[in-house]
Amino acid sequence: MEIEPILLQQGITESIINFFHSRTKNSHMTIIKVTKATLYSGDVGIKVNVTLREKGCLIQYQQYTIDLAKIRQKRINLLLNKKHE
Repeated sequence: MEIEPILLQQGITESIINFFHSRTKNSHMTIIKVTKATLYSGDVGIKVNVTLREKGCLIQYQQYTIDLAKIRQKRINLLLNKKHE
């Protein structure tokens, strides 16, 4: 999987992309490339374009909006809950 350097700098890692991708109807397809989407919308988060390949040559494109703040908050909550157990 190829991820644009600007996305890596913003905290978008392979595991985060795989997390979102595994919950889509195209999860059986292989991720080839991840780029930052150029269009801005009022949504919170970072929009990424994902290039997918199915067995053979079929290529598809998918777009995800990733909210890193929400992901970080969930990780912090998990750590805090483990401390109190």
